[in-house]
Amino acid sequence: MRSYLGLFFVAAFATWLLTPPVMALGRRVRAYGQARANGEFILIPRLGGVAIFLAVLASASALLIVPNSLRAVLQADWSAGLKLLIPASMALLIGLYDDLKGATPRQKLAVEIGAGAAAWWLGFRMAAVPILGFPIHSPAVAFCLTVLWIVAVTNSLNLIDGLDGLASGVAFLVTLTLFIVSLMQGNHLACIFT
Repeated sequence: MRSYLGLFFVAAFATWLLTPPVMALGRRVRAYGQARANGEFILIPRLGGVAIFLAVLASASALLIVPNSLRAVLQADWSAGLKLLIPASMALLIGLYDDLKGATPRQKLAVEIGAGAAAWWLGFRMAAVPILGFPIHSPAVAFCLTVLWIVAVTNSLNLIDGLDGLASGVAFLVTLTLFIVSLMQGNHLACIFT
């Protein structure tokens, strides 16, 4: 458990270090979102996904460099970690494009479906119906449910991203819940990424 706490603090510290330069980059390239405060529009720099993505990479790198009990888990299943970066990179790239140029809903949906399909193809599949636990025997049904789940979660988080702190607070609570469930199931790779 100490290694997980250390990993959490490395990720938090990396995010804290990376956020100001990413905000400065957002200002430099004029990637702004708008918030309203007391009737005035405030320009808020975007590109926050870059800081999160880089913090995940920094944390995984630190996990491999510093001797700890979790390093063996990541080294044993390093290919799964690399595979997970493919759909995550797809989501990052469409988010960057959206922040810089403005993606249409159809473009975002197409890339989200592609990321979900890539995740399924790489082995990240829904094997049972959530909550009910019924096993899914049909690959087509597993594919559809996996893609639907990834698209739904992505868009639900995107919809609440208008208020300062709301999306990050919800994401933190969801991630904490996923960490606890993964820890109870003994899925240490999922614990590392959460």
